[in-house]
Amino acid sequence: MLMLIKRNFLLYFRNHSGVILSLFGAIIPFVLYLVFLKNNMKGSWSDSSHATDLLDFWLISGTLAVTALTTTLSAFSQQTEDRERKVTADLFITDLGQWGLRFSYLISAFVIGFVMQVFMFAVMLTYFILADKISFDWGLLPQLACLMLLNSLLASLLNALVVPYFKSVNSLGQYATVIGAASGFLVGTYIPIGTLPSLAQNLMKLTPSTYMASLFRQVLMKESLTEVFADQSQLQQEFEKLLGIRIEWQKLLTSQETYYIVVVVLVTLLVIWSSAHGSSPLLARSKLAAESTDELQVKKVGGLGLQTRFEEDAQISSQDPLVVVRADQLAGEAKVVLDYLENFKAGPSGVLPIKSDDKLVMLKTEDIILADINQTTLMIYSTEGVYTTTETLTRFQNRLNSRNFIQVSRHAVINIDHLESLSDSFSGNMTAKLTNQLKTDVSRRYVKLLMDYLGI
Repeated sequence: MLMLIKRNFLLYFRNHSGVILSLFGAIIPFVLYLVFLKNNMKGSWSDSSHATDLLDFWLISGTLAVTALTTTLSAFSQQTEDRERKVTADLFITDLGQWGLRFSYLISAFVIGFVMQVFMFAVMLTYFILADKISFDWGLLPQLACLMLLNSLLASLLNALVVPYFKSVNSLGQYATVIGAASGFLVGTYIPIGTLPSLAQNLMKLTPSTYMASLFRQVLMKESLTEVFADQSQLQQEFEKLLGIRIEWQKLLTSQETYYIVVVVLVTLLVIWSSAHGSSPLLARSKLAAESTDELQVKKVGGLGLQTRFEEDAQISSQDPLVVVRADQLAGEAKVVLDYLENFKAGPSGVLPIKSDDKLVMLKTEDIILADINQTTLMIYSTEGVYTTTETLTRFQNRLNSRNFIQVSRHAVINIDHLESLSDSFSGNMTAKLTNQLKTDVSRRYVKLLMDYLGI
């Protein structure tokens, strides 16, 4: 899993334009605040020596909440891209399976969200220290780090539920643009929540990031609030309500109550995310272990999520078994398995007719070394020569009707009897050396299938 997390992490930061775009939702309110909002918001209490500190930390808090939301969403775009490019199928060959792969995307987004919050906080704090001479209590860093972790986890789970509904990177990018623009409003960074109509305020209160912004503000603005509103609790409450430092539900929420809401939302999102992708892997493992091995055997096949299960039935003869393939539809691996079973039932065949442009050649299946697609032409390499046909690779496999042939990539099938050696290649695939000095790539998706076939 660590390798997949590292992969997702590196791919995110190598896309420099993507990193910048993911920060737009945070950069825009920061710029707007400096250009338009700051002077206007000081208003009647600009004479306070702590007015600048209050507003700067208010802006930093809202921006951190937005940063986690937008950057984790951008990090999840790798999941959509992998699914769109069919890379996910290749990644399933790892021992992690579907659950491990999904966890890797989630953890990657979580780490990225935290790192980008740290980056934005450092940039904004440095600017305000230099420009506005604000003071910062460095003893707050551990508490801020915990809030950033909580914020990143909340945003990651929220986006993890949304991203699977997007089938292309382009559509997800459009959605990310909308979220980046709207997030500043939703957490009250563009306009303070207390200045908005009740309907808008209620909408913002339904946004989890609003409560994270509130927690950030309560931590960063605590000291300044105490000094500005000394012995003016009523005025302080009005100010906290206006700027969204504390959220009002009939009354202003305390810090503990805000934490409680965040934790409840977090647990709810985690439960929904877990149930949306099947039961807990720990529970599944426990259930499997509880089953009698004499009655039920379940295992992964080829690392592709395909499972086999044997059930004893005294009424069915072992010489004439009943095989049932269950899936949501007859496609993908389910169809491949069914086609293989049909070919297996038909029994072996020694000769395969190959129709080329001008003749029909009868090839012995044992003489066929490799079948490889070259653009729209199927190249069939045998011990006797090379033959070309317009037949599809899938149909060719179905006609082979021999368990000696195994697919090693999307475009190639080899005769295992003609396999001489396997070696690693620079791309992460493997290279198969065959009879007659032929070579072909074994893609990552099919490596484990080949190894299982060889009993390795």
